[in-house]
Amino acid sequence: MMRKMMLLMTLSEAEEALWAGRHAMIVPLTDAETAQLGRATIAVHEFLQFNLKCLSTLQQVLESTGDKEERIAKTLHMLLEPARVAVELQDQSRELLGRAVFIGPQTEKEKLQ
Repeated sequence: MMRKMMLLMTLSEAEEALWAGRHAMIVPLTDAETAQLGRATIAVHEFLQFNLKCLSTLQQVLESTGDKEERIAKTLHMLLEPARVAVELQDQSRELLGRAVFIGPQTEKEKLQ
């Protein structure tokens, strides 16, 4: 048996303008999954910032003189585990967001999806 679910939102004029012509993304999440998604998003963002710093360091090392091999190896080693963690967190996030249902946009002639 199929169940119908209705979602009502009260919007200000500014919010209504924001929604005009756009889809709504609805994802069924438990409280734990909501927290997990938030933590994962922050952690992946932090990894990307760290990754950028490491790449900048590698660029500086490559442009410098002297023995580069040890410094390059150290920087790459520092990136490896955080990269693995970020990939795992991103996979978990993709799994959660894969449940999403997109609704709209609708015209006046169309029925609500």
